Amino acid sequence: MSLFVYLKEQLSIIDIISESVPIKAAGHYWKGPCPFHAEKDASFTVSPDKKIFYCFGCQASGDVISFIAKRENMTQWEAANHLIDRYNIAIPDHLLQANAGSIKQNHAEKDEYFKLCKIVAGWMHKQLLANNTALQYLHNRTITDATIQQFCIGYFPSGSAAMNSLVKEVQSDGLLLKNLLESGIVQEGRAMLYSPFEERIVFPIRDGLGRWCGFGGRIFKPGDERPKYYNSKESIGFEKG
Repeated sequence: MSLFVYLKEQLSIIDIISESVPIKAAGHYWKGPCPFHAEKDASFTVSPDKKIFYCFGCQASGDVISFIAKRENMTQWEAANHLIDRYNIAIPDHLLQANAGSIKQNHAEKDEYFKLCKIVAGWMHKQLLANNTALQYLHNRTITDATIQQFCIGYFPSGSAAMNSLVKEVQSDGLLLKNLLESGIVQEGRAMLYSPFEERIVFPIRDGLGRWCGFGGRIFKPGDERPKYYNSKESIGFEKG
């Protein structure tokens, strides 16, 4: 038995698809509007017995792994790992051994990335609370302290002192400067390190499992002629789609 077959046996395709598509039982099938193309008719069908879906309108089809892959714009392997994480599925030893390299590497890289984003989100939040100009801008936009705290809104100061502070913060939690560079949060300039998030109000982004996975930054100072918004680059833990 392959890992994919095992996952499909552990999961209810009806339960997973119904989390994002309003499907209703219709005989041996479940039907609803297709999530992959615009329509008014319920041409999207799901078979709980065969564990597959099919749309009579756009011909999208597949199993539960294919559904997640298409919905989240993932590869089949990424979708399988997403399901393992999302539903906390215990994988038998023989399947772990057969897929050990791919599973361990994928999980290790993602865990490291999510850890980095959590550290950076916390650091930027502290910088915001210490910067009256950035705080006042948010208050003027009717964003309350409670909202700032709830969404961990942050600010990325410019300058070498702030950059050194961030690098030390990351290193104190066991990560390295290379992690910051690989994530795109920090980049190498001609003479020094810098971040495209500098002098921006920053909104951390969480994934479906509540893990910090990326950032959206907005300029707010008069005279700043850069693009108004800047988002994290795509990575193993963040896809803009």
